Amino acid sequence: MIGDPRGLRKADRVMVLAPHPDDESIATGGVLCRAAAHRAAIRVVFLTDGENNPWAQRACERRWRIDASDQLRWGARRRNEALQALLRLGVHPRAAVFLELPDQYLMERLLRDPRSLTRTIADEIEAWRPSVLFVPSLEDRHPDHGATAILARLWADSAPAAMTGLKVLSYTVHCPSRLAQSSRAAVHLRALSLIERSRKREAILCHASQLLWRRRSLLGFADVPESFASRSMSRAAPAGDQALRLVAADQGSWTFAVTHLGRMMMSAPKLILIGQSDRRTFAVSFRLPLGSRWGILFDGTGLPMGEFAARRTGAELRVAITSSWLASVRLGFAKLDLIRERRLGFFDPWPWLDLTPQLCGQRARVELEDKIAANGPGMESRSRKPRPRKSGTAARMSSIDAP
Repeated sequence: MIGDPRGLRKADRVMVLAPHPDDESIATGGVLCRAAAHRAAIRVVFLTDGENNPWAQRACERRWRIDASDQLRWGARRRNEALQALLRLGVHPRAAVFLELPDQYLMERLLRDPRSLTRTIADEIEAWRPSVLFVPSLEDRHPDHGATAILARLWADSAPAAMTGLKVLSYTVHCPSRLAQSSRAAVHLRALSLIERSRKREAILCHASQLLWRRRSLLGFADVPESFASRSMSRAAPAGDQALRLVAADQGSWTFAVTHLGRMMMSAPKLILIGQSDRRTFAVSFRLPLGSRWGILFDGTGLPMGEFAARRTGAELRVAITSSWLASVRLGFAKLDLIRERRLGFFDPWPWLDLTPQLCGQRARVELEDKIAANGPGMESRSRKPRPRKSGTAARMSSIDAP
């Protein structure tokens, strides 16, 4: 579908999840232009109006103080720019849906109530029933884009059976290696024709509020192929792009290793965990200690869900998370959030870490061992013996040193 202009048909239904106005043009302008040319059905869902964009607004309006009414006016301007951009791409403004979620605060909403926010996205997708869905990538460094990527994954994990034929493709906007992605084997490439490049450029120019400082950067998206990764080709971020790794995942316990501690000294880092099982979806974040410490974990509603223990070992921090909620997780994500940097307007230095491949592998191993222990005739010697459990602080601290 991506590389072949004949792949899009009139029967296709193309949906784009755009965290902000302008994402639809810079990330999927070529797709939308071609879909419109093939008269395919199109829906663009804008999660926010992009109203919390203070530095661009100050530069454009030459004012320093911005209050709530100024933000509303700015959001209305950005909505109108998005509608004009869609027209340049051949897409009718009726294809746009604005959810009016809080700009720059999707992460906070996700942490407070992941089920409700996922349901908001699910309602849009399931009601419109696309055949191809474009969503942000987990590698994107903007917190709103990362949160949207998580929401799409949470929905897809429990999507109705009628949606099993849906193609989900992800795009990356804010990432240092974005331009290098076109050479990776794990992406689909889509070259733009001269007409498509011209229309995409016109669409980007419609977002005048974003061009004063970022004109060259944004227009650069019209000159490169549009790259999309399929969910089945998701991969771990390169080691240099990540300061967090999952060391071990056992029944009810996850152990992480944290590096780049020097950068975190002045940034009030938080560790964010999001997981989904058959019974629940949970999100938890806590201030990451840079030395040895133990504490209780609470979810976004203030409900205790487990405990953590941290131990500093040279240039690395080991953090063990223990909770019964982790025992049956089939979909998991983790992230280091540098709060002070983000509040100053910087993008995330590190992307989301997808724990799902390791969790699935661990779960399959445990299920196999349990099956052998329960039903394997003649395999008693291979049965998994229960290990004695330590209690109290000794158990919490010793678990950190697990390989």
